Amino acid sequence: MFSRALSACLNLSCCFSMGNSCWKSYDYDIDEEELDYSGTNICVIKNKENLEKIISESTNTNKMVVMNFNATWCEPCIAASRFYIESSKKYPYFLFVAVDIDDLDELASAYGVDATPTFFFLLGGTTIDTLVGAHKEQFEKKMEILARFYH
Repeated sequence: MFSRALSACLNLSCCFSMGNSCWKSYDYDIDEEELDYSGTNICVIKNKENLEKIISESTNTNKMVVMNFNATWCEPCIAASRFYIESSKKYPYFLFVAVDIDDLDELASAYGVDATPTFFFLLGGTTIDTLVGAHKEQFEKKMEILARFYH
């Protein structure tokens, strides 16, 4: 799995979660110095039980969960947070969650996260798609497709 992530990171833009070294294929225009989801409808996961509750709720209500594994030190994660926040406003009928891999490394391991940002798209507790890297166009395309079929 690590080699898949390495290959993706060299072509995409993400950070390895195994240390604080970033691999970037292009520069970012970063104004912020850290991730900030305050004032949004994105739930910042604080523990495993919190995530389990959200996934259970999504299963009961048949809502899509869009999960963002990130790190505060990762510039691509900060860049991705912009389009993640925009999408959370555009698709309020999905449940958006953010998981800091440094705070909840056991969750990152359980989901097989090797690089950040990594996005998981879950329905009924099952992963139906993933995206590794801060690629706005690819993320938006996935969101548009999922909104057509799961809204």
